[in-house]
Amino acid sequence: MEMISFLTIPVNTAIIYFTGNSRPDNLSGESPLTVYLKKRSDSWSQANIILLVVCIEHALILIKIGFVFLINDTPALVLAAERLRTKVEELADRSL
Repeated sequence: MEMISFLTIPVNTAIIYFTGNSRPDNLSGESPLTVYLKKRSDSWSQANIILLVVCIEHALILIKIGFVFLINDTPALVLAAERLRTKVEELADRSL
């Protein structure tokens, strides 16, 4: 499951970049992100926009990795129960 969540980041950023806008005033078929950035400044070329999308993607992956290390997948009660189970199994093996 963890790998799927990592794969969704590049897929979703690609969807954001490549999805065309169906509004009547956008006849070029460019994505809303491209149209917005080009309206704000003339310095945004296709290469700069793709580089921005790749940087955002990498930043999101780094944030996701940070959350993986900060937040445990299993609660403390479950971990304690699993440790107790192995001790009970060892005691049962010794008694046999």
